[in-house]
Amino acid sequence: MRYDAINHLVLASVPPRARTVLDLGCGRGEIGGALRSSRGCSVVGVTWSEEDAVLARRMVDRVEVSDLNSGDLTPLGTFDCVLCSHV
Repeated sequence: MRYDAINHLVLASVPPRARTVLDLGCGRGEIGGALRSSRGCSVVGVTWSEEDAVLARRMVDRVEVSDLNSGDLTPLGTFDCVLCSHV
């Protein structure tokens, strides 16, 4: 199953003051792209799929390909908000 649509409930849960967002399981970057365009957020996405990462890089500021079970995300820094939708 693909999760290509924007989950509006998750989007609405991002605090209005959040300016930096980490999107774990970003897929193709739809929700991060929506945050960038509507709120001016800086978005870093993490996905396990290189194919999805290619598309997500068009939508968000930075994309890392990593397995969330074993990858070290510490070098990504700190964020105002972390999303974990469909993870």
